[in-house]
Amino acid sequence: MTATSFTPGPWSITDDFHNPNNIYQEKTYPLFRCMVTPQGDCYRGSAATLQSAEHIDGISVEETQANAHLIAASPEMYEALQEACTSLVIISDQVREAAHSDHKWSGVSEKLLRYAREGQAVLAKARGEAQ
Repeated sequence: MTATSFTPGPWSITDDFHNPNNIYQEKTYPLFRCMVTPQGDCYRGSAATLQSAEHIDGISVEETQANAHLIAASPEMYEALQEACTSLVIISDQVREAAHSDHKWSGVSEKLLRYAREGQAVLAKARGEAQ
C-alpha cells in the first residue's frame, strides 16, 4: 500500500457560515458557495472550495452541490477502491488456479487483474503520481 498525503476523511460540506448546503442571493442570481472540510471543521482548512457560476452560463447550483458531495466522499471512495483492488488481485490468483481444472474460468483472471490495474492507476492519480 502506498501512503497518502491528503487529509484523511471523513469530509463534510459546509458553507462559509457553517450552514450546510446554503443557497443565497447575491445581486440578482442564486449563488452556491461551499467548502469541503475535514470532519466538518472549517477551522482546520478546506479540502476544496466550490462556487456556482450559473449566472454566466457556468456551473449550476445543482451541479456545484453534486460536485461537493462527490468530493466529500473521496476519502471513503479511495479506501474502498484500494480494498477492491487488493481483493481483485487475490481473487484472480484463485480463479487462475480454478481455470486449470475448469475452462469456464479461462481468461477471467486476466480481466480481474486488468480491473485491479485500472483501479490502481486511479489511486495513483489521486495521490498525484500519474496524470
